[in-house]
Amino acid sequence: MSREILINRVHGETRIAVLDKNLLEQIIIERDEQQSLVGNIYKAKVMRVMPGIQAAFLDIGDKRSAILHVDNLHLAEKKTKIESILSSGKTILVQVVKDPLMDKGAVLTTDLSIPSHSLVYRQSRKKLAISRQIKDVSERERLAETFETVFSSSIAPEGFSGHFILRSVAKGLSKEQLLFDIQLIHRLWNNLSEKRMDKGSVLLHAAPPIYQRLIEDSFNLEPLKIIVDCIEIYEDLNQLSQHYASNIAVELTENYQQKDLFDRNNIEHQINEALAKKVALDCGGTLVVEETEALSVIDVNSASYVGDTDDQQAYLKVNLEAADVAARQICLRNLSGIIIIDFIDMADPAAERQVIRRLQEAFTKEQTKPTIMDFTELGLVQIARKRTGQSLRQALCVPCSKCSDKGVVKSDDTLAFDVLRQLSKKAVSKACSAIEVYASAAVVQILQKNYAVQIKQYEANVGCSVKLCVQNITDSDAFKIIST
Repeated sequence: MSREILINRVHGETRIAVLDKNLLEQIIIERDEQQSLVGNIYKAKVMRVMPGIQAAFLDIGDKRSAILHVDNLHLAEKKTKIESILSSGKTILVQVVKDPLMDKGAVLTTDLSIPSHSLVYRQSRKKLAISRQIKDVSERERLAETFETVFSSSIAPEGFSGHFILRSVAKGLSKEQLLFDIQLIHRLWNNLSEKRMDKGSVLLHAAPPIYQRLIEDSFNLEPLKIIVDCIEIYEDLNQLSQHYASNIAVELTENYQQKDLFDRNNIEHQINEALAKKVALDCGGTLVVEETEALSVIDVNSASYVGDTDDQQAYLKVNLEAADVAARQICLRNLSGIIIIDFIDMADPAAERQVIRRLQEAFTKEQTKPTIMDFTELGLVQIARKRTGQSLRQALCVPCSKCSDKGVVKSDDTLAFDVLRQLSKKAVSKACSAIEVYASAAVVQILQKNYAVQIKQYEANVGCSVKLCVQNITDSDAFKIIST
């Protein structure tokens, strides 16, 4: 199998690595205290309506007000003004489509969407839709007829005014299987309606865990292997794959308590590489990646590569490899918004077109295809990529207060999770009489306040004490663990 997903879990944090031919393509990190809100449905209260920007700010219970644009009001017609529909103090049902980021709140929609295994309910739909991935005409007709028979015999809950989309996994399903999913969504809607009676801003429906959503996107695709180091996640995914996805094989890694799954598969090293500014190319060239709040810039340098005799051919070779690596780094780092790539200048327009084609091909696996513009007169390529959450650097790092060269260092929370993973490895690697952890005061405080129970468990596993020691470490994103 060329595709693999590795799932690493320590208390408080889940990390998912997507590999293609042993190369890290995507890393997803979700912490229990910072879980994604995407897919959650809330009863929200309108705080302010802003006619000037045709948007409203709503309270969903988060510390930041969420924003609802008029375009995301599914009942609004083209020229409808938001102030004619919403007013301060009004409560409505909304769903999160984009997570909060930095000082910006979540982005909302009123077009509610509730997925099941084979169906997706959409509040704005008026008739059945069938996934385009089901191409067989006779199967599409059979599904439409079967679904209509089942749907007409079921009783929709109050307020259930939308319709369904049949997902690609619905191919070949029977009446009984479709009915089961319809009834499941009906039950979810009834639960949502009951919670709606509670006062204030209320979470009505929570999206499934991030690892489950990722797996559901892989149903009926090419064979996929999933390796997990958490027994609870393994049991959950194994049950899911046995019922719905014969293409997915789920394994619980050996010595799963050791939490070294990412180390053994070179993932930790690739994550650290994705946090660095400079990326080496096989040809000898380099990429320099700069990420700012406004945009991201990737500078391509020939560095030590000099080619043979033709400079233009040498530049083309570096640029073609840079296009492949830049696309991978954009996805791996989850860069979004405006991205500028400064390729090495080439005199031949045909060579520029070749680089653009290579860049487009490198993004073919992306679910949300970025917009790629042609070379500008200054030799720059502009990419617009939809934001799907924090970048890798935003998730793991904070600005460095000491050096302007490095830019960022691992955050205290990230270091605390690194410590927990290292302790897990020592808990099963060898016996020792004592373990001493040396870290900054902030990291020690996080471990003492949030993870004292887990450290006690590690002490029981190892049969020795774990001492947390405050030490001024010269490298601000480092720590030391000493066994005695």
